[in-house]
Amino acid sequence: MFSIIMENSYSQLKRQEGRIESAEFPLSRFLESTPSSIIEKLVPVTDSSLVVLNNTYVLFASELYTEERVSGDGVWIPYINLSVGVINKITLSKKNINYEYVLKYDFGKREVKDEVDLSFALDVNSSSYGLTRTHWAVKDKSINKVLSEVNNSLVVPFDIPLDLVIIVTDLGAIGNNKDENKSVDCLQDYVKFVLEMKADNECETFYRGHSDRKYLLEPSILRRDKDSGHYVHYFNEKELSSEMLTVQPSEFSSDKYMLDKLVRMQHFGLPTRLLDLTFNPLVALYFACETNNEIDGEVIILRTKKSAVKFYDSDTVSCLTNLSKLSYGQKEMLAQHIKEAKNKDSEFFQLNQKINNKNNIENKGVAIINGVTYLNATDECGHLLHSIKEEKPYFKDIIKPLDLGRVIFVRGRMSNSRISSQSGAFLLFGMDATLQETGDDDVTITRVTVKKKDIIKKQLEIMNIHASTIYPGLEKSAEEIKNKYKLV
Repeated sequence: MFSIIMENSYSQLKRQEGRIESAEFPLSRFLESTPSSIIEKLVPVTDSSLVVLNNTYVLFASELYTEERVSGDGVWIPYINLSVGVINKITLSKKNINYEYVLKYDFGKREVKDEVDLSFALDVNSSSYGLTRTHWAVKDKSINKVLSEVNNSLVVPFDIPLDLVIIVTDLGAIGNNKDENKSVDCLQDYVKFVLEMKADNECETFYRGHSDRKYLLEPSILRRDKDSGHYVHYFNEKELSSEMLTVQPSEFSSDKYMLDKLVRMQHFGLPTRLLDLTFNPLVALYFACETNNEIDGEVIILRTKKSAVKFYDSDTVSCLTNLSKLSYGQKEMLAQHIKEAKNKDSEFFQLNQKINNKNNIENKGVAIINGVTYLNATDECGHLLHSIKEEKPYFKDIIKPLDLGRVIFVRGRMSNSRISSQSGAFLLFGMDATLQETGDDDVTITRVTVKKKDIIKKQLEIMNIHASTIYPGLEKSAEEIKNKYKLV
């Protein structure tokens, strides 16, 4: 087993062979292009689950980039930088992975002969996105074999070191890193557990039920293929929503806000950056029991400060929902701008420590802007502002970099019968946003494993919690009545 860390070419140039280096990597891009069999063993990501990656190889690869063969000739050649190191220490720090490593072999800048072959060799998405996206993948393969396949895609191959040892890692020894949950096998035990939870008048409580306790807290737009670990729909988020609005305009004619549109799209099964929640613990329990009777379900109880919960007309909600109208390329550029904006905020703060006021800065002739000013001057942020102003003409031209990377709780507007019947709410995911499975400083998470689903479903029916009350409409009611009067 080994890792592939793909970053921009600038990051590659700073690494030096033979020296202990330290770096950080965003948690939101960790385990991309990683098979689910590995993800299940490393999630939730904690210091203890990451230990398995200590003393394993890492293939550092730059994102694919191009340079002119001769300046001014208009012939652009694709290149990639490659090197191999060993991870010495790896830990989790809030939203980042911190790691130490030693670079063993630097293969330098390599001209690429076949981009498709290189994509397959690195086991990334075979479209151009896979070679131009910062991500950290973990592969259950031999690094020697992968390096050999990479060589086949290069104009001039490199010499593969003979002393690369195949490292066998027993992921099974780590096991499932979720804490041992409270387990229930009847409605009475579940209700008792919920009622005994300590009340907090400053907090709001939400529930989510899913039929398999292995499912992650991530929206449908971020779901990945089980075998390859590649995103199924994320790269085409804009196309999904644009085409839906084009072919079914009448369905969305009454929706003023992009949140309303995304909620309706989700209702009809289109992947979005929303994750369904409910205020009703019995509704969550129904979803945990709805399908897959042979597999344990799970109810997740999430708590956050009431002040952190947003409503449908929140400016932050408008910023995050309208990200879905940006192309993948625009979102990637915006991610780079956000990173640069954070750096500028840091520079601005440090400068203000030395210089007391703005007048002094101007008098000193120091040209520096803060992160908000920088971000809002970019073309990609301009596109986002244009979309926001379509629903909020009065919106000021101020988008905060930190807001775009948040995960926020949103109260559902009772704009359709399903949201009303399900006591609906949502988690809304921003740019490269992730909610740790164990919770974080803003969200506490409690998990309940649900067993004996058939028994619990029958008990829920007595409480009038069943398909036709959860999914109002003729179709579900007809199906339920048909099953009720079935003779054989």
